[in-house]
Amino acid sequence: MNYRLLSHFLLALLLINTAIAKPGETSCTCADGATLHEIDDLLACYNDPRCEQQKLDLTVALRVKGRSLAEAIKSYLSLSNNANLNLEQRKIYLNKIQHDRKRLLKIKKTIFFSGYDDLIEPLYLDFDSLAKRYYRHYNSFNIGYEYVGLDKIFQKGLPRIGFLHYRRFGEAPASREGLGYYGIHAFGNMQLTSSAEQATTPTDGDIQNTLVVSASVFVPFFHSMINLDRSLSDLTGILITYGAKKNSKLDRINSRIYMGFRNAFNPETYIDVLYGQTQGLSTSRIEVRAHLPVYKFEHGSRIFFGGTLNMSVPWAPAVQDPDVIRFYLEWNADFGKIIEGVKSAFGV
Repeated sequence: MNYRLLSHFLLALLLINTAIAKPGETSCTCADGATLHEIDDLLACYNDPRCEQQKLDLTVALRVKGRSLAEAIKSYLSLSNNANLNLEQRKIYLNKIQHDRKRLLKIKKTIFFSGYDDLIEPLYLDFDSLAKRYYRHYNSFNIGYEYVGLDKIFQKGLPRIGFLHYRRFGEAPASREGLGYYGIHAFGNMQLTSSAEQATTPTDGDIQNTLVVSASVFVPFFHSMINLDRSLSDLTGILITYGAKKNSKLDRINSRIYMGFRNAFNPETYIDVLYGQTQGLSTSRIEVRAHLPVYKFEHGSRIFFGGTLNMSVPWAPAVQDPDVIRFYLEWNADFGKIIEGVKSAFGV
């Protein structure tokens, strides 16, 4: 083989390739990330393989853009909920929200931008929103403080702590409305709370911390949209719950079974009206309970206000067990995010 001829041929190919190459083809033509203003330009530079050395600056610039968009969407959401706005004014803000969300999604698809969902999501989430993020499973942790009374309010204060596991069978409601089949929701709850309805005399000593474990099934049959842009909806259906409770004053575990109706935005935002029986009490009971968010932190966790009224049925005999009134504030957080935060803190 004529190696000299081969080497000349390869050298000629190299010279030809160099001659026809476009100026600047081997270097990044993008300006410094901090000087670029358009999101599309930033994304184009970020995805350009010639701009590897500028990746850090471009990432920082994209995060700044994403944060600004999220703050703007959050502001538009607040403005659009103003009760004094007419329909046309509200639509202007909703269009701005839709436009900025599309731009923000472009960034989110390119870089990991944590805090996007938590920052712009509203105080109230519905089952459709959760289905996009958690699919069919949802777990949360809660801790707070409650006041409970027997035939009165604010009789005694106690801490409360618990865990919720929620499982949805069937598809999310999506855009369908009205009567229909919207799946079956099964959930379990473990709560260290008070169990004043076990008492037979209205004294402080009868109110103490009690471990309550329950399993419930929620079968929604009605779905309705709540607000103008159809971004929030609720489900109404039948709720059946069976549980057990134990504290130091009980000789054995007592059961409780209740059935009734639930109206819910999501697993943690609901109003229940139930009828049933708590073992150890002389009459059937009516229980009304509500659990509603009152404040949302930027990382997505929420402060909830809740209340429960558990009372004897009106047609019960004159000798009755005392009615129970409970109010509480608690902090609820996605259990998965808590685990991620712990791992991040310890570098796991």
